[in-house]
Amino acid sequence: SSGINAEWPLRPGSLLCSVLLGFLDKRASRILRKESAGTGETIKLSDVKNFPVSAWLIFMICVTYYVAIFPFISLGKLFFEEKFDLTPSEASICNSLVYFIGAGASPIAGIILDKTGRNIMWLFIAIMITLGSHGLMAFTFIPPYIPMVFMAVCYSICASALWPMVLSLSLSFYLFISVSLPVSVCL
Repeated sequence: SSGINAEWPLRPGSLLCSVLLGFLDKRASRILRKESAGTGETIKLSDVKNFPVSAWLIFMICVTYYVAIFPFISLGKLFFEEKFDLTPSEASICNSLVYFIGAGASPIAGIILDKTGRNIMWLFIAIMITLGSHGLMAFTFIPPYIPMVFMAVCYSICASALWPMVLSLSLSFYLFISVSLPVSVCL
């Protein structure tokens, strides 16, 4: 190996996109004549205790779902090599399916959820199929590609169903806290 990190070319692109997004946001504020969001109220971290129960349930679903996915993916390559006797290359491909398929399935899942609504139903289905996928890999020896494909599709459905629910909680004053709270716990 040459010691070159494969992700280094993406970093300047990410920085460039961030700068461009900042420029476009500032331009939109100027065109739309948006004033600074100053309501005179201050946000305190202690305000989270006043969030409704539905918000806390959504946060818990978010945390428990992503805590089941991310650690599995971080350990998945070794799991696939050990349990299913995959080569390191095959194990990497199998482990990456959640992200590869998820990238393509997320817009499709978003369109389906926009057309049908019923985020809670789709979220429940995604959670149950993800649970089944974990069970299939833990307790059977079927090729892991099959449950990983199901997990990838459900990962997309879950994200498409869950995050709009966080935004629909009518916590506009606390929007940043209500979105960042479940993310920070997952990370």
